Amino acid sequence: MKRLSIGIFGLMLVPAILVSSVLRTPPSTAAPAQTQYYWYSVPGDRYHDHTTLNTEMDLMWLYYGTIVDTNPSGGTMVEKGYPNNNYPHTTFPSVYLYAHF
Repeated sequence: MKRLSIGIFGLMLVPAILVSSVLRTPPSTAAPAQTQYYWYSVPGDRYHDHTTLNTEMDLMWLYYGTIVDTNPSGGTMVEKGYPNNNYPHTTFPSVYLYAHF
């Protein structure tokens, strides 16, 4: 009786282990990357810096002392974000920043 119970237990354990190893997803170790842009000021088209959208919005908020975001309604364009640093620009800006005075 004892040998039969061990055999049945083994037959049930092997498929359970195989199924659990197939359904397991590997852990993600890398954080999602944020796109960095080359920022140019709108009046004068001067280079400002190379950083992410959120960091640039925070910097412009400190600079202008008002809300800066990507919403054009009621705002004044203050910067453009380009995917490359070619000058004169060979592409259109990917992101526009507006200050709401």
